[in-house]
Amino acid sequence: MESRERIKRTLNLQVPDRVPRLEIGFWDETVERWRKEGLPERVTYQSPFLTSYGECVTKEYKMQDTFEDYFGLDRIALIDYDGTMRFKEEVLEETEEYKIYTLRDGLTNKAFKNKTSTPLQIDRKIKSKEDWDKYKCRLIANKDRIKEETIELCRILKDKDIFTIIRPEEPCQYALYLIGEEDCLIYMATDPDYIEEFIAYFTEFQLNMLEVIIGEGIRLDALWYFSDLCYKNGMLFSPAFYRERIMKYHKKIFSFCKNNDMNVIYHCDGNIGQLLPLLVESGIDCIQPIEARAGNDVRDYKKLYGNQIAFCGNISADVLSTDKAAIEKEISEKVELAKNKGGYIFHSDHSIPPSVSLENYCYAMELVKKYGNY
Repeated sequence: MESRERIKRTLNLQVPDRVPRLEIGFWDETVERWRKEGLPERVTYQSPFLTSYGECVTKEYKMQDTFEDYFGLDRIALIDYDGTMRFKEEVLEETEEYKIYTLRDGLTNKAFKNKTSTPLQIDRKIKSKEDWDKYKCRLIANKDRIKEETIELCRILKDKDIFTIIRPEEPCQYALYLIGEEDCLIYMATDPDYIEEFIAYFTEFQLNMLEVIIGEGIRLDALWYFSDLCYKNGMLFSPAFYRERIMKYHKKIFSFCKNNDMNVIYHCDGNIGQLLPLLVESGIDCIQPIEARAGNDVRDYKKLYGNQIAFCGNISADVLSTDKAAIEKEISEKVELAKNKGGYIFHSDHSIPPSVSLENYCYAMELVKKYGNY
């Protein structure tokens, strides 16, 4: 069974030949460490995130000498379109250590140049409802938001039968991002109609863009939202707010996906215990990465929702940084229960940090091969 069929079957809660094995993020520092520990120079880390703002970030799609080959991972590809407000991008300040720059969504960020970290947001265009009303007209769906080179890349992916995923911004996450997390959460309490109008507007823009993309003949296997609506102790806002102000828009998008033979994968860090049943009700097919550090356990969720959705992840990156006995316990116990009757994809609970040695990661892959067969 090839990767695309294996992943499709798993997301549809069918039993494949083995548990799919994915990893969508390795830190640059991790790859540097592994080179020193013996990772061959010929083996390329080809990120599955193949486009940024709809523009290809790789000149060619490699099928050999990649991490997928070396570690025995399944192959996926994530593409996007230009879903921004199309403000001007420019560097405002730059030193050897950091740079300050503007983004297409009107944000001004500061980021380190030589190490992996989350950028610091220091300014933004959307500071009030009046700003949103002024600028939202920039979010108009049209064909030029999907680049010709992306369309050609998708033809290549289809020819190679690669599981292809579209990764637009999730509407609520986009509100938190554009308005600013603290201000957005305050508005949820003081002016919830504003936030719902934002989500509704962005949902229509996104649905129109998906129609444009599908109309170009692009084959999409799944939509994958990356939306951290939780932190270590639970949701950023109440379950009632999600049910009253967000769920209807999620259902609209997820229904569109199902009608176009697309699965829905939802990424959310933090403790997802409150959010997960709401997402299940909204119609997701898979939850990822099930962050172990935040108190999530795939074994618990499998018992609660295993006949409704698939699970991707929950293998603790912290444990992968320890010893082989702990790694085997983590993988054997979680994989053997989670794979029952299908519906589980092996993945860490985070991107792979440089605390994980090459030896430990190779050992982890040996274990998932051992415990992940049907």
